[in-house]
Formats: sequence, structure tokens, C-alpha cells
Amino acid sequence: MAGDGSKKSQPKELKQTKSTPTQNQRGVDVPLELVKLAKYGVNIRSFHPNIKFERGGFRFHGDDRGFSLGDSFHPVYGDKTPANPVTSRIWQRFTLDLDSKQTTNLQTAANESSGPWPISDGPEPYTDKRYHPAGKVAGAIQNPHGGQATADLSGSYRGKNFAFLGSRLDQRTLGTTVVPDLDVAYEIWLRIERINKYMDVGILAYGDGFPNCEAFIKDNAGNKLFLGTHVRIGTPLTHLMGDNKRIMFGSAVRIGLDTNGNFQDRLWIFAQLLRAQARNKPIKHFKLVASHQTVIEDIDIATARKNIASAWEKPPADKNSSLSAWNNYHLHRNPNEARDRDSYDLDPSKWRK
Repeated sequence: MAGDGSKKSQPKELKQTKSTPTQNQRGVDVPLELVKLAKYGVNIRSFHPNIKFERGGFRFHGDDRGFSLGDSFHPVYGDKTPANPVTSRIWQRFTLDLDSKQTTNLQTAANESSGPWPISDGPEPYTDKRYHPAGKVAGAIQNPHGGQATADLSGSYRGKNFAFLGSRLDQRTLGTTVVPDLDVAYEIWLRIERINKYMDVGILAYGDGFPNCEAFIKDNAGNKLFLGTHVRIGTPLTHLMGDNKRIMFGSAVRIGLDTNGNFQDRLWIFAQLLRAQARNKPIKHFKLVASHQTVIEDIDIATARKNIASAWEKPPADKNSSLSAWNNYHLHRNPNEARDRDSYDLDPSKWRK
């Protein structure tokens, strides 16, 4: 009231002060559960699914199996023959060690080959080093930062059928033989996001195109993930000669990981390149088919490489797949798809669901 001497309260002035210098600021530590920098086994191999090769392969003996995730073996590396052996014309395996940033334990081998008497010197077990196939793998393995690990690898293998008549004698005396090499080359891209717990892995495989080919990656718990499969084209007579770069398969997938770096069942498919085969059509009409029916005709290595390497820049073509579904697709794929039928074809019960 007037005359009581009361005064209206005034707002207090805000005092200004300098902020704490950056070097004196104390952040808050937030614990993160990172995926372990683990080791992974990579396998890629060439095999013939039938009991014997087709006529164009001179009826040499095959591997009598469909696509498989079974372990390769050979006594030259101390492997014991498993109960259900999985043989291949040539196989290669190595360890990808993300912690040491190295590829180790590279091994390349061929399982026993033999053929009919008129054109074969008898079985060749490939225990003599002079007849071993050759293989290599190289590339960069890096940790761009604490939350990520990457690998950019390229590798290859090549070898000859030393059961062929006169080939062993020629190799011993001349150091060479007229028998052509079976050639396969591949490129692998890998990225692990250690915080979000997943692995992106892509592959591009190319070479002669004969015989069948398959590749997979294995974690420390024994879980395996197919990287791709290929049904052969042509015959040894038409396709083994020369340094060929026929694309066989490619893929770009993302697989969930646990903290130990082992595969979970969740799978995203970003891209898949398959050779679309058509029975009785010339080789030049074969196409490569990308995921979701995108047809790419006469694709070259550079285009395929770009397609795989850039796949993760787009939304996944299938984000609701699973490790088991993806593996089952390849395991039960017809290993003679679009090939002319032969009396020595693999029994369908060995691949069909």
C-alpha cells in the first residue's frame, strides 16, 4: 500500500564467466561392448559334382557331391580323412586374423584324381610337391578406428590334372605339361562394425568357369556362411585353356555377430550375382543375374566389382533373410543346373530338399 515504504523487487543481474577450457573438461566414460577382433576361416574350392566328368572331360572321376559346407582335407597338411569326406579338384583355405591384421595358414591342395586307362597314368594323390596346385592371397587388414575392422583381399589358385596321360613325366623332365591349368581368382571385402555388431562381407569370383565352384567363411564357433556358388559352364576342352576371367559368382551380405565375433542367424542380402544358365544355348548368351531379377548382360570384371563394392550404399534387397535360409538355398541348389543330362549325373537325393 501507498505510504508503507515497500519497494518493488528488482531482477538480479546475471553474472558472466568464462567457460571451462576444453583441456580442463572432464567427459563421462560410457562403457561399450565391442565385438572381439576374431579369426575367420575362408574356403574356396573347385569340384565336379558328378561321379565322372562329362564326355568333354574325358570321363575323369568327379567328387560325387553337391554344394557343401563340409571341411576340405588332405594328408599333406596333417588332415585326417573325415567320416563323410568332401573332396574337390582344387581347394584353398586360409585364416583371416583381424587382431594381428594378417592372413595366415594359407593352404592349397588337390584331392586324388584318376581317369580311364587309355588317357590316364593311374590315380594321382597329390602328395608329391611337384604336382601341388599353387595359391596365394594378399591384401590390407586394418582398424580405421576402435569401432571398426576392415579387410580388402585378393587371391587365386591354379593347378593341373596330373592323372592325365604323360603329364607327370612331362612335369618331372620338362618342368611343364600341355595339360591346362584350372584357374580361379577372387576378391573379398569385409567390414566389421564392432559397436553395432555385424559383418559386411562381399566376394567376386572369376576364372575358367569350369568346373563348379563354392566359397564360404567360418567363425570360431564353427558356424559357416556361404559366400557364393557356381554351376560350371563348358568343358575342360573349351574352357580351361588361357587366362580366363569369366565371372562365376558375387555377393554382398550383412550378418549379425555376437560379442565373440561369431555369426548370428540374422542376414541382410544387399546383392547377389549368379550366372543365369539356359540349357542348349551358346555360352555367349549366358547372363549374370543380380538380386531381385535385375539382368546384367555381358558384365565385365570392373562393372561386377563396382556392383559388389558399392552394394552397401543402397538399402538391402532382402533385409529379412537368415543365415540358415541363405545356406540352405546354396546347399540345395542343383549342381548340374541347365546342363545336359548325363548317365553319371549326381543322384538328386544328394542335393534336392
